[in-house]
Amino acid sequence: MSVIKSFARHAHQSLSPLAPRTFKRSHVYELMAAGLGFKSWAALRAEHVIVDPDDPTLPPDFDRNVLGRALQLGFSQVEAASIAETFQVMFVEQPFSSLELTALDESLFGTKPQDDDDSDLDDLDFDDDDDWSDQQGKASAKRSIPMTSQLLLADLEDRAARGEVFSHYRLAKLLKCKVPNDYLYQESLKGRVLVAQEQRWVDEYLRLVPQREKYLQHLKAAADGGVRAANLDYAIEANDSSYRDRAVNMPGEIDWLALAETAPTADEQDHWLRQAAADGDEAALEELADRGDGSSAEQLAVRGDKHWLREVAESAIHHGDVVAAWKWHFVALRHDLDLTVSTMRAFHDGGVNDGEFYDSDFGGPLYVGGDEGLDLPKISDEQKVIAQAMAEQLLSDATD
Repeated sequence: MSVIKSFARHAHQSLSPLAPRTFKRSHVYELMAAGLGFKSWAALRAEHVIVDPDDPTLPPDFDRNVLGRALQLGFSQVEAASIAETFQVMFVEQPFSSLELTALDESLFGTKPQDDDDSDLDDLDFDDDDDWSDQQGKASAKRSIPMTSQLLLADLEDRAARGEVFSHYRLAKLLKCKVPNDYLYQESLKGRVLVAQEQRWVDEYLRLVPQREKYLQHLKAAADGGVRAANLDYAIEANDSSYRDRAVNMPGEIDWLALAETAPTADEQDHWLRQAAADGDEAALEELADRGDGSSAEQLAVRGDKHWLREVAESAIHHGDVVAAWKWHFVALRHDLDLTVSTMRAFHDGGVNDGEFYDSDFGGPLYVGGDEGLDLPKISDEQKVIAQAMAEQLLSDATD
């Protein structure tokens, strides 16, 4: 039983005598939500998860909010006051806090995932006939993300058990770990006496084995439930190409670069790299440019990448397109880079000053690094005007 459910059961047992004819288990959840600043448990669950609090002190207006909610639930003034007082003591002993799902997802996935429309909240007897403001509860979520929170894991497990598929994926991200090495564990079973450090490694192995199993279980549940990115992750983690095939052919958000990295053929890899590049992934652009794709090299150059600015300018000179060479020179100047200035320098090779600018006072071996200044061909003033206009258009298109 999760901490949240255990608390609700215990609170129900403790609070029921204060209103024996009317107090329900669902009322505990309503009081918890009120204490956290939400108008109802359903409102809390719609956009937030329960987590361990950063600050063990009670949330602002806890007493007033719990008392008000108890009155709204139909308890008398005397009953509501007793319920609020007792509930406060219990909440201090087992504090809870809330966290926005969007903040959690942005931390776990880097971007906000697609909306999860399959959230079967709770089959409890909710009462939503009020118009409290839940801004207080939302404000409380603006803090660090407690990735090791046991309450967070418990809440997500409850959500996953109720059919909220994306929470399986959230749990997988929280539980993700590498395949543990069982060598020392197997050696210990054979009778090998372990030193202290080796025993710590075995203890870590025993801790990670069940975590790894849960990680894969939740990842597979998310994949089977239709989360596209989870299918690709599971294909990689479980070495099951059928899940990658499914990820390729289904709709939804996915990491194009990860698809490219796992592609079985060069043509498919190129296809997904271009998808990633179209989404603005710089690593994909770099890979395509390294493979000789001129368009990708030019995109990186427009963004101000010094290496690729020089590459495209040198390529233009090599092909006799002098106006294009000057165009890239003007693009570089807009990024505060002058390709015509040499960056050749001498550096210490080894020793305590390795990699630093060469100082003859120290002496020793050296190496020369950097680029010679670009030797731009001479062009007319009219051609320079054309080249500068072309550069300005490139930069303008890149910011649109």
